[in-house]
Amino acid sequence: MRRMTSFVLATITAIFVLAGFVKGMIGLGLPTVAMGLLAATGVYMIPSAPYLQAIGLKTDALVQALGLSFTVATVALATTLVQDGALQISIAGASVAALAPALLGMVLGQWLRARTRSETFRVCFLAGSLLLGAHLALRGLI
Repeated sequence: MRRMTSFVLATITAIFVLAGFVKGMIGLGLPTVAMGLLAATGVYMIPSAPYLQAIGLKTDALVQALGLSFTVATVALATTLVQDGALQISIAGASVAALAPALLGMVLGQWLRARTRSETFRVCFLAGSLLLGAHLALRGLI
């Protein structure tokens, strides 16, 4: 049983490091606090991300604008879920514990993003957006 618990914790840690890495790489680092809200938070990406990408912001400005937009939307969503009783404050401890590996992954992703050309970044960002959209669409069909 102890081996299984260690394996589960290692797997969860690896998943959060990977998620943080992706978030750091494609610039979605600020809303990590709300990673538990991700199957619901993909929806607000559609109005903001294409608009911000289309106005031609440079990589760092785009990342900051996306981070601010997603943070505001995540806080609004979390507030609504808490008010409606769909998100219990009692699980906050587990969410806070998951921040450490997610932040490590974000640092790694930001390090890589800083060394990536703008064109490559845009391709990675749009590919990540496409994968998220495909996941949401397929999940709705299943």
